Amino acid sequence: MKDKYYTPEIEEFHVGFEFEIEDLGDDGRTRVWRPQVFEGEETRTYFIEELRNDEMRVKYLDKEDIESLGWKFNRAHLEGETQLKFYKDNKCLYYREGEHQIGVFTINPSKCEYYSKHGVDPCMINTVTIKNKSELKRLLKQLGI
Repeated sequence: MKDKYYTPEIEEFHVGFEFEIEDLGDDGRTRVWRPQVFEGEETRTYFIEELRNDEMRVKYLDKEDIESLGWKFNRAHLEGETQLKFYKDNKCLYYREGEHQIGVFTINPSKCEYYSKHGVDPCMINTVTIKNKSELKRLLKQLGI
């Protein structure tokens, strides 16, 4: 992956959205990136100004972000493979880092009551673009994972 960070669009902001703002360090001269979490609409005007001045960035989703959400990396990953695989309970999540795409599916349908009863995987996401950890957290919450 080329870039580790990107400049977000204002439409991406939601309560809990994680990003960094460039600010003066403790010495008052050095520029540093400070982690922030969007808390609501009352701060949107401030963030629009930060975006205009290129003083805001968001880290692209990576292996460490996925692992921090409780997913276990597949250590049998083969060199040259284009996607990373992670496991959690009865679910598999694959991540195509270059395209920022993920997919999720149930590993063993017989261990999922809904899947066994209806023949449909309630967690199946074929491929969706996910740029950052905040987006992945929202998606997993919607899927009930």
